[in-house]
Amino acid sequence: MRSTVAIINKSNLNHNLEILRKMAPAAGVIGIVKANAYGHGMNECARILQDSGIEFLAVAYPEEGVELRNAGIQCPIIVLVPAELSSAQLFIDYALQPSIGDFEICSTLEIIAKKAGKTIQAHLFLDTAMYRDGILPNQATALMNHASQFTSLNINGICTHFSTSDDPDESITQEQIHLFNETIIDLSKNGFNFKYIHAANSAAAVRFKQSQFNLIRPGLALYGYSPYSTIDLKPVLSLKSHVRTIYQVPEGSFIGYSKKFKTNRDSKIAVVPIGYGDGFFYSQNGRAECLIRGNKLPIVGAICMDQCFVDITETETEINDEVVIIGQQSDQKISAKDIAERIGTIPYEVLTNISARVQRLVED
Repeated sequence: MRSTVAIINKSNLNHNLEILRKMAPAAGVIGIVKANAYGHGMNECARILQDSGIEFLAVAYPEEGVELRNAGIQCPIIVLVPAELSSAQLFIDYALQPSIGDFEICSTLEIIAKKAGKTIQAHLFLDTAMYRDGILPNQATALMNHASQFTSLNINGICTHFSTSDDPDESITQEQIHLFNETIIDLSKNGFNFKYIHAANSAAAVRFKQSQFNLIRPGLALYGYSPYSTIDLKPVLSLKSHVRTIYQVPEGSFIGYSKKFKTNRDSKIAVVPIGYGDGFFYSQNGRAECLIRGNKLPIVGAICMDQCFVDITETETEINDEVVIIGQQSDQKISAKDIAERIGTIPYEVLTNISARVQRLVED
């Protein structure tokens, strides 16, 4: 087995789930496992969450739901990006719950479900002024009237998504919550009520209790990173490798590609088998760090596709020593947030870019 691995801490994932449950005691939890569970391993995390009794899982696209079903996941799965005609059959074949955002998909799903002798459970997706997914509130009653004639499509959920719930300025989120509530009231007056109501992503679930309804949809918070709050979350993923080779390098030597680093003293350079092909960003050149034997050390030279270089001159590092890219070693830590701040991005991108060739291992 390759020594560069992502370690998924089962206890930390369950801890975060419990923290979120306590924060929204009247709501169930939809665990977001899209984009390979934010880089953590979709199948691995889905099994942990299912075993912990999570009410729903959610993915972005039906193909992700198919992968979960093929991996033996049985709990309800919501597909968050509104359904498209080309994928309609998958919702029937794999018992996936679509988000509904237009009239045509309603008709198509009804025809396919009726032909199969099955009923699709679905969620009406309202676009409350994010202008990305779903149907506008002023069209919601018409869509529900359209769907009410069907016998094999049951829209028993309603949802929306917030655009700025992690922004210190609360005004836009408050406006979205208000519009969502007003639309639900209007739909109820027209005879349409919903078993499931969900809107709150991680930041909204923490900041806006009125957005919790009876389901919350935490994503990044499940994995230990809150985009807004300092609640007691624990990072779930550690990214680790090892020292493959050590070179004694004379002063004035160029290390690796493109003359990105020149030694200014006689140096010891360790080669570590992780690179941008694993999702370790090339843009970190000259700024990246790692942990070896509890020491925070500079990664030098150009990060290669498969390997990188660490200046270990002032340490007692040996071949096969553990190298921590994300995680903790002794009292030193490097988080996905640290890396994101270093290169001007967000933790979501750092985590989701950990490539499929990095094996995910679950530890208690």
